Amino acid sequence: MAVFTGLLLAAPAMAQDAPIPVSYAYQKSFHPVPMNEAIDAALAMPGLAPRAKPDPATIVVSAPDGWHYTEMRNKDHIQFRLVFSRNGDKIGESEELCTVAPPFDCAQQIASDIRSAASIVR
Repeated sequence: MAVFTGLLLAAPAMAQDAPIPVSYAYQKSFHPVPMNEAIDAALAMPGLAPRAKPDPATIVVSAPDGWHYTEMRNKDHIQFRLVFSRNGDKIGESEELCTVAPPFDCAQQIASDIRSAASIVR
C-alpha cells in the first residue's frame, strides 16, 4: 500500500517509450536487509534503467528516514517513506507499507511510484 504526497497525487499515467534512468541512494541501511532487496528488485523491473551514478536526468530514490515496524510486537509489517528527486530537486514522495516476508510484495508498488515520479518531469 502506498500513500502519495506532494506532486505524485496529480501525476497522470503515461506510457514510457524509453527506460527511466533511476538510482537508489542508500542513506540508511534497511534491517532486515530484504528491504534493500525489494527496492533493488523494483529498480530491475522492465521500463526502469538502474544507474550506479546518477546524472541530471536520473530519478533518485531515497529512504531518508530508514524504516520501522508498524507493530513492534508482531514485526510483520515495515513502513518507510520514499523521496523522489531529479537533478537535486524533490519531485515527490510516497509512504510504503510492506510485509516482512516476502518483502518483494512492495517491489511492484515501488516501481509504480518511480514511474509516477518520472511522469511529472517528462
